[in-house]
Amino acid sequence: MEVEILGSDNYKGFEIDPNALVQIDRCPICSSSENQLSLCVLQDSVETAWCESCTHQYLKRRPSQDWYAKFYYTEWDKSQRLRPVPGAAALKTVRRKAVAVYDVLTNRKDTVCDEVTSSIPNFCSPVLTRGDKVLDVGCGYGWVLTKFKDLGFIPYGIENSTHRADFVRSRGVTCRNIPIEKLSPESFGTQFDLITSNHVLEHVCEPDAFMESLKGVLNDNAYICLTVPNFYLDFLFSSFQGLLHVHCYTPKS
Repeated sequence: MEVEILGSDNYKGFEIDPNALVQIDRCPICSSSENQLSLCVLQDSVETAWCESCTHQYLKRRPSQDWYAKFYYTEWDKSQRLRPVPGAAALKTVRRKAVAVYDVLTNRKDTVCDEVTSSIPNFCSPVLTRGDKVLDVGCGYGWVLTKFKDLGFIPYGIENSTHRADFVRSRGVTCRNIPIEKLSPESFGTQFDLITSNHVLEHVCEPDAFMESLKGVLNDNAYICLTVPNFYLDFLFSSFQGLLHVHCYTPKS
């Protein structure tokens, strides 16, 4: 049947075999199999559940992890692809670096970059040293990594979307076009002083495995900075029936 993916202009309907859906029998955060309240059940499609033990919402019935990996690799954001404009990066370099330095000195966030792009490097940079290695997991078009690069850090990214990864590399940033589940010490052959991941964890089928993979590429005394949408502030209808947000986190979960 066709499943409607709600909540963004990037989403559209997709044919999903009901027989290929995965059933989850316990909360993926607290592992409780009790007090799992069904919030929304779509016939032959996804089912959304709420864990009363840890206040976590998740897709209790959903496509497989392989389906998601293929979707992000081939379909995600196809209608809004960005392509580098010849010479544009060079023309903006001086201005961007000046703004980046000013942001750190003044803690300003309303920059030529959007607030998230600016605020994550500003938040993390005080605990780093120039030359430290920063990995952004699910780096999108590389805006956050570009800001880290301007501040004197060495940026790396992984991005499952082919055209997004190509765009990041066109900006002079090392980027591997792999699913986040494939991250390993061999991915870059180096360890990192900081890992960031902005609005990615809610798309990850197995959060525990994801966190273990991050730990495997961290230096001693390194940092992880994760951001996720707050369920209580998210669009309610999208939270109940959205396909791409496998999880909806609350402050408790």
